[in-house]
Amino acid sequence: MSGITGIIRDLNINPALYETFIHFFHASSWNHKTICIKWMKVVFGSGHIYKINNRAILLGDGVQQHKEGKKTPGVKKLRQESGDSSKGGYIFGHFYGVLGVLAGTSKKIFCIPLTAAIHNGVDVIRKWADEKHEAVSHVVQMAKDACEAASVFGESLLLLDRYYLSVPLLGELNKHNEKPGANRIFLVARAKKNLTAYTRPEEPGKRGPGAPRKKGMEVKLIDIFTHVANFASATVIWRGEEVPIKYTHVDLLWGKKLYQELRFVLVYAEGVKSILVSTDLTYTPEMIISLYGYRFKIEVTFKAIKQSIGAFFSHFWCKSMPKLNRYAKKDSPDPLESVIDKDDQNNIVRSLKAIEGHTLFGCIAIGLLQLLSLEFSHAIAPENFRWLRTKSNAIPSEATFIDFLRKSFYWMFANNRLSSILRFISLRQSQCFESPDDLAG
Repeated sequence: MSGITGIIRDLNINPALYETFIHFFHASSWNHKTICIKWMKVVFGSGHIYKINNRAILLGDGVQQHKEGKKTPGVKKLRQESGDSSKGGYIFGHFYGVLGVLAGTSKKIFCIPLTAAIHNGVDVIRKWADEKHEAVSHVVQMAKDACEAASVFGESLLLLDRYYLSVPLLGELNKHNEKPGANRIFLVARAKKNLTAYTRPEEPGKRGPGAPRKKGMEVKLIDIFTHVANFASATVIWRGEEVPIKYTHVDLLWGKKLYQELRFVLVYAEGVKSILVSTDLTYTPEMIISLYGYRFKIEVTFKAIKQSIGAFFSHFWCKSMPKLNRYAKKDSPDPLESVIDKDDQNNIVRSLKAIEGHTLFGCIAIGLLQLLSLEFSHAIAPENFRWLRTKSNAIPSEATFIDFLRKSFYWMFANNRLSSILRFISLRQSQCFESPDDLAG
């Protein structure tokens, strides 16, 4: 959690290599997109992908990270939605878009992060790095990332929160699905309660002259809850627990100028009304409800990324960056547009790359821990090295596996001296002991 300094201390690396560590994140020898594709292939080849109906389950969401740096690229004013009254309505920080995939078994399911990048406030910088860069919204970028993942994992299902259900997202997914030979990707998401949909239009022969209508009668979905007494009753698995619910479903057209037919599932559980939606009309209501219950797995991954690895806690900044104005108006011009010097632009581009690289490599580290936990859970007994008040699962969590590695790292180091990575580390370690007596002391 102390960043590069902590790595040097823990591995006894020669302090003279500190600058080398820092330069790695700015290096031109690696590319963010290429690393993401290679990492997806590693995850796919692990054999631990959790599939339902032969489809990989992708999860996407945005996460905010508070930043105080006034010369840090990508920092912008963000609205903070929290039930904690002690928190302000707005913060300054980075807004990341993260895409993950479910992996594991019915006993333990992880959400392995695949991509992580800043999605807001960096379009000017990306234009400097690539003149062909097309500025898109966070929602559309999430759809693009999911489509790239589907090209690796095969036919997939994307789980998203209610913020993402929009015409641009559906349009991007439809465009991908229409490509010849493309692995199709379907959507299961939550919908806003004030959502309005439409019935199918009347057949052309049953109405007067003119162009055929694209939609029929307007339907406000919230009004359907007035007949909750007529809903079907069932018990579904929700976040690993059996929950009694009442539900009904209806297939309607939705989306201005799109009017795509979607399956809407209206759920009444424990006094809470929810509306779920699926682009696959073959899914049963119970299946859609159970599938959406997996979406919280990405929130668990966010917790592990923040608390166990600290992937969002980078402190890269750039002297060429215009100083952040915390009191700028919403319609004020972007300060980055005043940066004209090419060297300054390149410095800012490299700083943004370092920030995103630090986060991406942290996500890969969490993913490797999750894969190792699934692969070697039979060889690890947490009760032998870590006290747990309640043992909840035979497969250890990320935090438990990190604790195991911390306590056994030097034992592995001593017993695997021929390992290439350990030899790489040992050649760069500081020789701080002059004699065996110093070691004994």
